[in-house]
Amino acid sequence: MNPNIRQAIQQRAQTIDEDYIMVEKAWKDMVAACTSNVDETVHFIDTQCTADELSWLSEVYDELIDQTQSPGLAVSLYNAIIRNPEENKRYSLMPTLDEAVEVYGNYHVRKAYRQAKDQ
Repeated sequence: MNPNIRQAIQQRAQTIDEDYIMVEKAWKDMVAACTSNVDETVHFIDTQCTADELSWLSEVYDELIDQTQSPGLAVSLYNAIIRNPEENKRYSLMPTLDEAVEVYGNYHVRKAYRQAKDQ
């Protein structure tokens, strides 16, 4: 697992929302860590990502989908949200991912995502 993913998420979690410059830096770091090796990111989300980390990642779902165009990543995020229904209720993770996939996903991403939702 790429430890930078967890480190980048922790950096964002420790940044106060009012410090917009540092929030933007944390978002860029999260995206860079997650897009540097998409397979590792999918593995992290599938096997190690906590509910709290999933919520922090939701702040960059649109960038992750846009930059990777990875059907596997979209499905992995969907499955993680399903595994964490309380976090989804608290932070509306599914609508955030739905919008990111619909707006930024290519045909293959949208198709895989819809198939995952239909199962």
